[in-house]
Amino acid sequence: MGVVLRDNQQIKPKTADLTNWINKFKTKKIYLKRQKRKDLFIEAVLTYALSRAENELRHKQQLRRQKWQTLKTTWEPINNQDDAKRPVWDIKIYEDLDSLDHFLTEIDQIKIPLQR
Repeated sequence: MGVVLRDNQQIKPKTADLTNWINKFKTKKIYLKRQKRKDLFIEAVLTYALSRAENELRHKQQLRRQKWQTLKTTWEPINNQDDAKRPVWDIKIYEDLDSLDHFLTEIDQIKIPLQR
């Protein structure tokens, strides 16, 4: 029994996998505590593995939060500058919309009696 490693590096689990793993370990730990014959070694190993997994999950969440904050601070000034410099639409689109609006107002002025 052993752990298979790729290129001598451990595969780092995703946060969803860690969360599922932690939930499974918590249920297993509760199950072991309810048994009459307790195996303290297994309980100690589970407790240690659970605390390590929870610490790793907190660390990953903190890193993700920090990355998001840095990304947000770098993109907000860029977006504000771009919005101030360029119009929402090109001028050609404004002209097309103006001509379309003019056409629709002319059509609206034409009154044809409704025949039933």
